[in-house]
Amino acid sequence: MAHQAEKYLESNSYMTKMQYSIGGSSSAQMFQAADNQALFYVDYKKSTPNFDKFQTKTLNDLKKLSNKGDWKVQNFGSSGSDTNTLTLYVYGDSMDQLKPVVNDVENLVKKDNNFTSVDSSLSKTYDQYTIVANQDKLGQYGLAAGQIAQTLMNSSALSNSQAITTIKRDGQDLDVYVKPDKQNYSSINDLTNQSIASSTGQQVKIKDVAKVEKGTSANSITKRNGKFYAEVTAKVTAKDVSKATQDLKKKVDKLDIPNNASVSFSGVPSK
Repeated sequence: MAHQAEKYLESNSYMTKMQYSIGGSSSAQMFQAADNQALFYVDYKKSTPNFDKFQTKTLNDLKKLSNKGDWKVQNFGSSGSDTNTLTLYVYGDSMDQLKPVVNDVENLVKKDNNFTSVDSSLSKTYDQYTIVANQDKLGQYGLAAGQIAQTLMNSSALSNSQAITTIKRDGQDLDVYVKPDKQNYSSINDLTNQSIASSTGQQVKIKDVAKVEKGTSANSITKRNGKFYAEVTAKVTAKDVSKATQDLKKKVDKLDIPNNASVSFSGVPSK
């Protein structure tokens, strides 16, 4: 998807230069990309007409490239930051700890008339299912929890393939792999009806030795310095950006934030 985005951005005649990184750390310190992110820095001509509308259209076009993940935009002026956009970073030891704090911060910003277009990186979620093995039932069949995971990985072709042999062709050694057909599950029941072979050769269905718990997970999960974190962003409508930000910071400082969780404004901890 990153290559598609690169081609799209390069096709615009108003673009003067572009650089991007996929995962890891960008050469530009301000980026600090996570492993599951691609970051683009694009410079446009000052003569770009109706830049706000142009920016919105560009963002919408990028979102159409794929329904996976999310795109966000930030304007960088000569000082290296966008004075019209506020970003708060919420840190925590787990997603369960993070979610209520993000909700509190997001609601606080929404109530402040100095800000609009409030959003968070946790606003988009997907269903998550966790398979919880019953150790007693597994023991009755001489099975281990790892066998459930291995069965599902094998049937969905998620495991790393290993070469079964090597052949010579035109003087070169070529590894031979067998690629299994990918199994798509139409429902959770379909998944839990998969069978595991016990040590005695008996076929045991996953649902007979485990249960499935439904939950939700963020569209993307990012970590920085060993902490999970999420972003809350908003457009600043106040003329005095500094005062609006400082007033909001005072309100955030009064929130009941759990131990080991924190909120920062542009990397400056507020609590």
